[in-house]
Amino acid sequence: PASDNPETEGSSRIIPNPVKDQLCIHTDLSLVNWEILDLSGRSLSRGKFTSGNTCLGSEVIGLLAPGSYWLQLNNGKGSIHLAFTRS
Repeated sequence: PASDNPETEGSSRIIPNPVKDQLCIHTDLSLVNWEILDLSGRSLSRGKFTSGNTCLGSEVIGLLAPGSYWLQLNNGKGSIHLAFTRS
């Protein structure tokens, strides 16, 4: 994954990918915020993770049209970007 800060590097991935109704992040990072971007970098949705929950449900994913997106994850020290496809 692309990283803006070496302190955020680790093995992070989206499960499943492509996503349908729910997206979960498997990571060893302590995540704080998330943001979904289209491929041009425009912000479509954003929020905060709560109590160790690293999944985004249909209330977020269901609003996305099928296509390719970036998920930006922030742990308070920097951010990473993970690509995913909404089917």
